Amino acid sequence: MAMTGCCAVGYLAMYCGAGRVTVEGRDVFWMRYVDWLVATETFLFGLTMLSGTTWRHALYVLGLDFVGVACALVGAMIPAVKVPAFVLGAVVFALYNVTLFGPMQASAALLGDGVARRYKRICTFAMASWCVYPCLYMLCEMTRSVGETAEVLLYAICDCNAKCVVAVGLLYSPAILRDVAGGSETGKRRLLGP
Repeated sequence: MAMTGCCAVGYLAMYCGAGRVTVEGRDVFWMRYVDWLVATETFLFGLTMLSGTTWRHALYVLGLDFVGVACALVGAMIPAVKVPAFVLGAVVFALYNVTLFGPMQASAALLGDGVARRYKRICTFAMASWCVYPCLYMLCEMTRSVGETAEVLLYAICDCNAKCVVAVGLLYSPAILRDVAGGSETGKRRLLGP
């Protein structure tokens, strides 16, 4: 709910004219990046909870995501650094994907086959959906080859897919959530520490 609610408030603000600033004659919707920060952190936190991972892996993934969103915002607001900001954002995205599909997938497996399958399905769909964003960023923020109206529409479609669909995926199976909440003793020790 928090993730989709944040998205809705962000788009409402942008629709009403808030959350934007003009940079080199074009509107930059900074509210989008605030929305991404809250929404992606909320979703990734949900994934860390689903996987039963350690708090270190959780903080690592959340920290890298914060850096990636900050890079996107800085690149949009300061055109002189958009290429290095884009590259750094892409690197941190790749780095936290290694953790999502490596140690966190292994943690989910400790909680049972059902949890592992659900985690992998949600994580794969979400990260595949998120791979569209760098393409849109190149078209909209870096090359400005898409008009502002089309930009907002494209991002809105991607956000609905990447946020609403994955949120439903996270909450879809109450039995899986009960397994995670009950957890295995190994999973509990890994998450909570000694």
